[in-house]
Amino acid sequence: MKRPDRRLRNLLLILPFITLIGCAGTVATRPEGAAIEKTRVLEIQPGVTAREKVIETFGAPNETTMEGITERLVYVFKEKMTKTYFEGLVESEVNAKTRTTTLTIVIKDNVVDEYNFKVVEK
Repeated sequence: MKRPDRRLRNLLLILPFITLIGCAGTVATRPEGAAIEKTRVLEIQPGVTAREKVIETFGAPNETTMEGITERLVYVFKEKMTKTYFEGLVESEVNAKTRTTTLTIVIKDNVVDEYNFKVVEK
């Protein structure tokens, strides 16, 4: 009769550790779009960097608009970070965070006139 009691006791001792391991969360990151590296952005020189160089460096923009002789190129990269549990089988949207990186470049006469780089985390 003592043998089943010992097994039950051992199981009860191990159960909280198994539960803790299962509840230990990791962070899953889901990217959307091409990453925009700040070091590459800092290489842009208004009045010097050509439109072709921008396209070569960052690829095709997510959005392009024309306003008279001015062209606006917009690049957007999003990363959604969610907490996961049980080896990624369960995801929690409760404390999910999204980091959005936006690079807006204004082109005049095929040369960068100005640019804006920002990172917003929600």
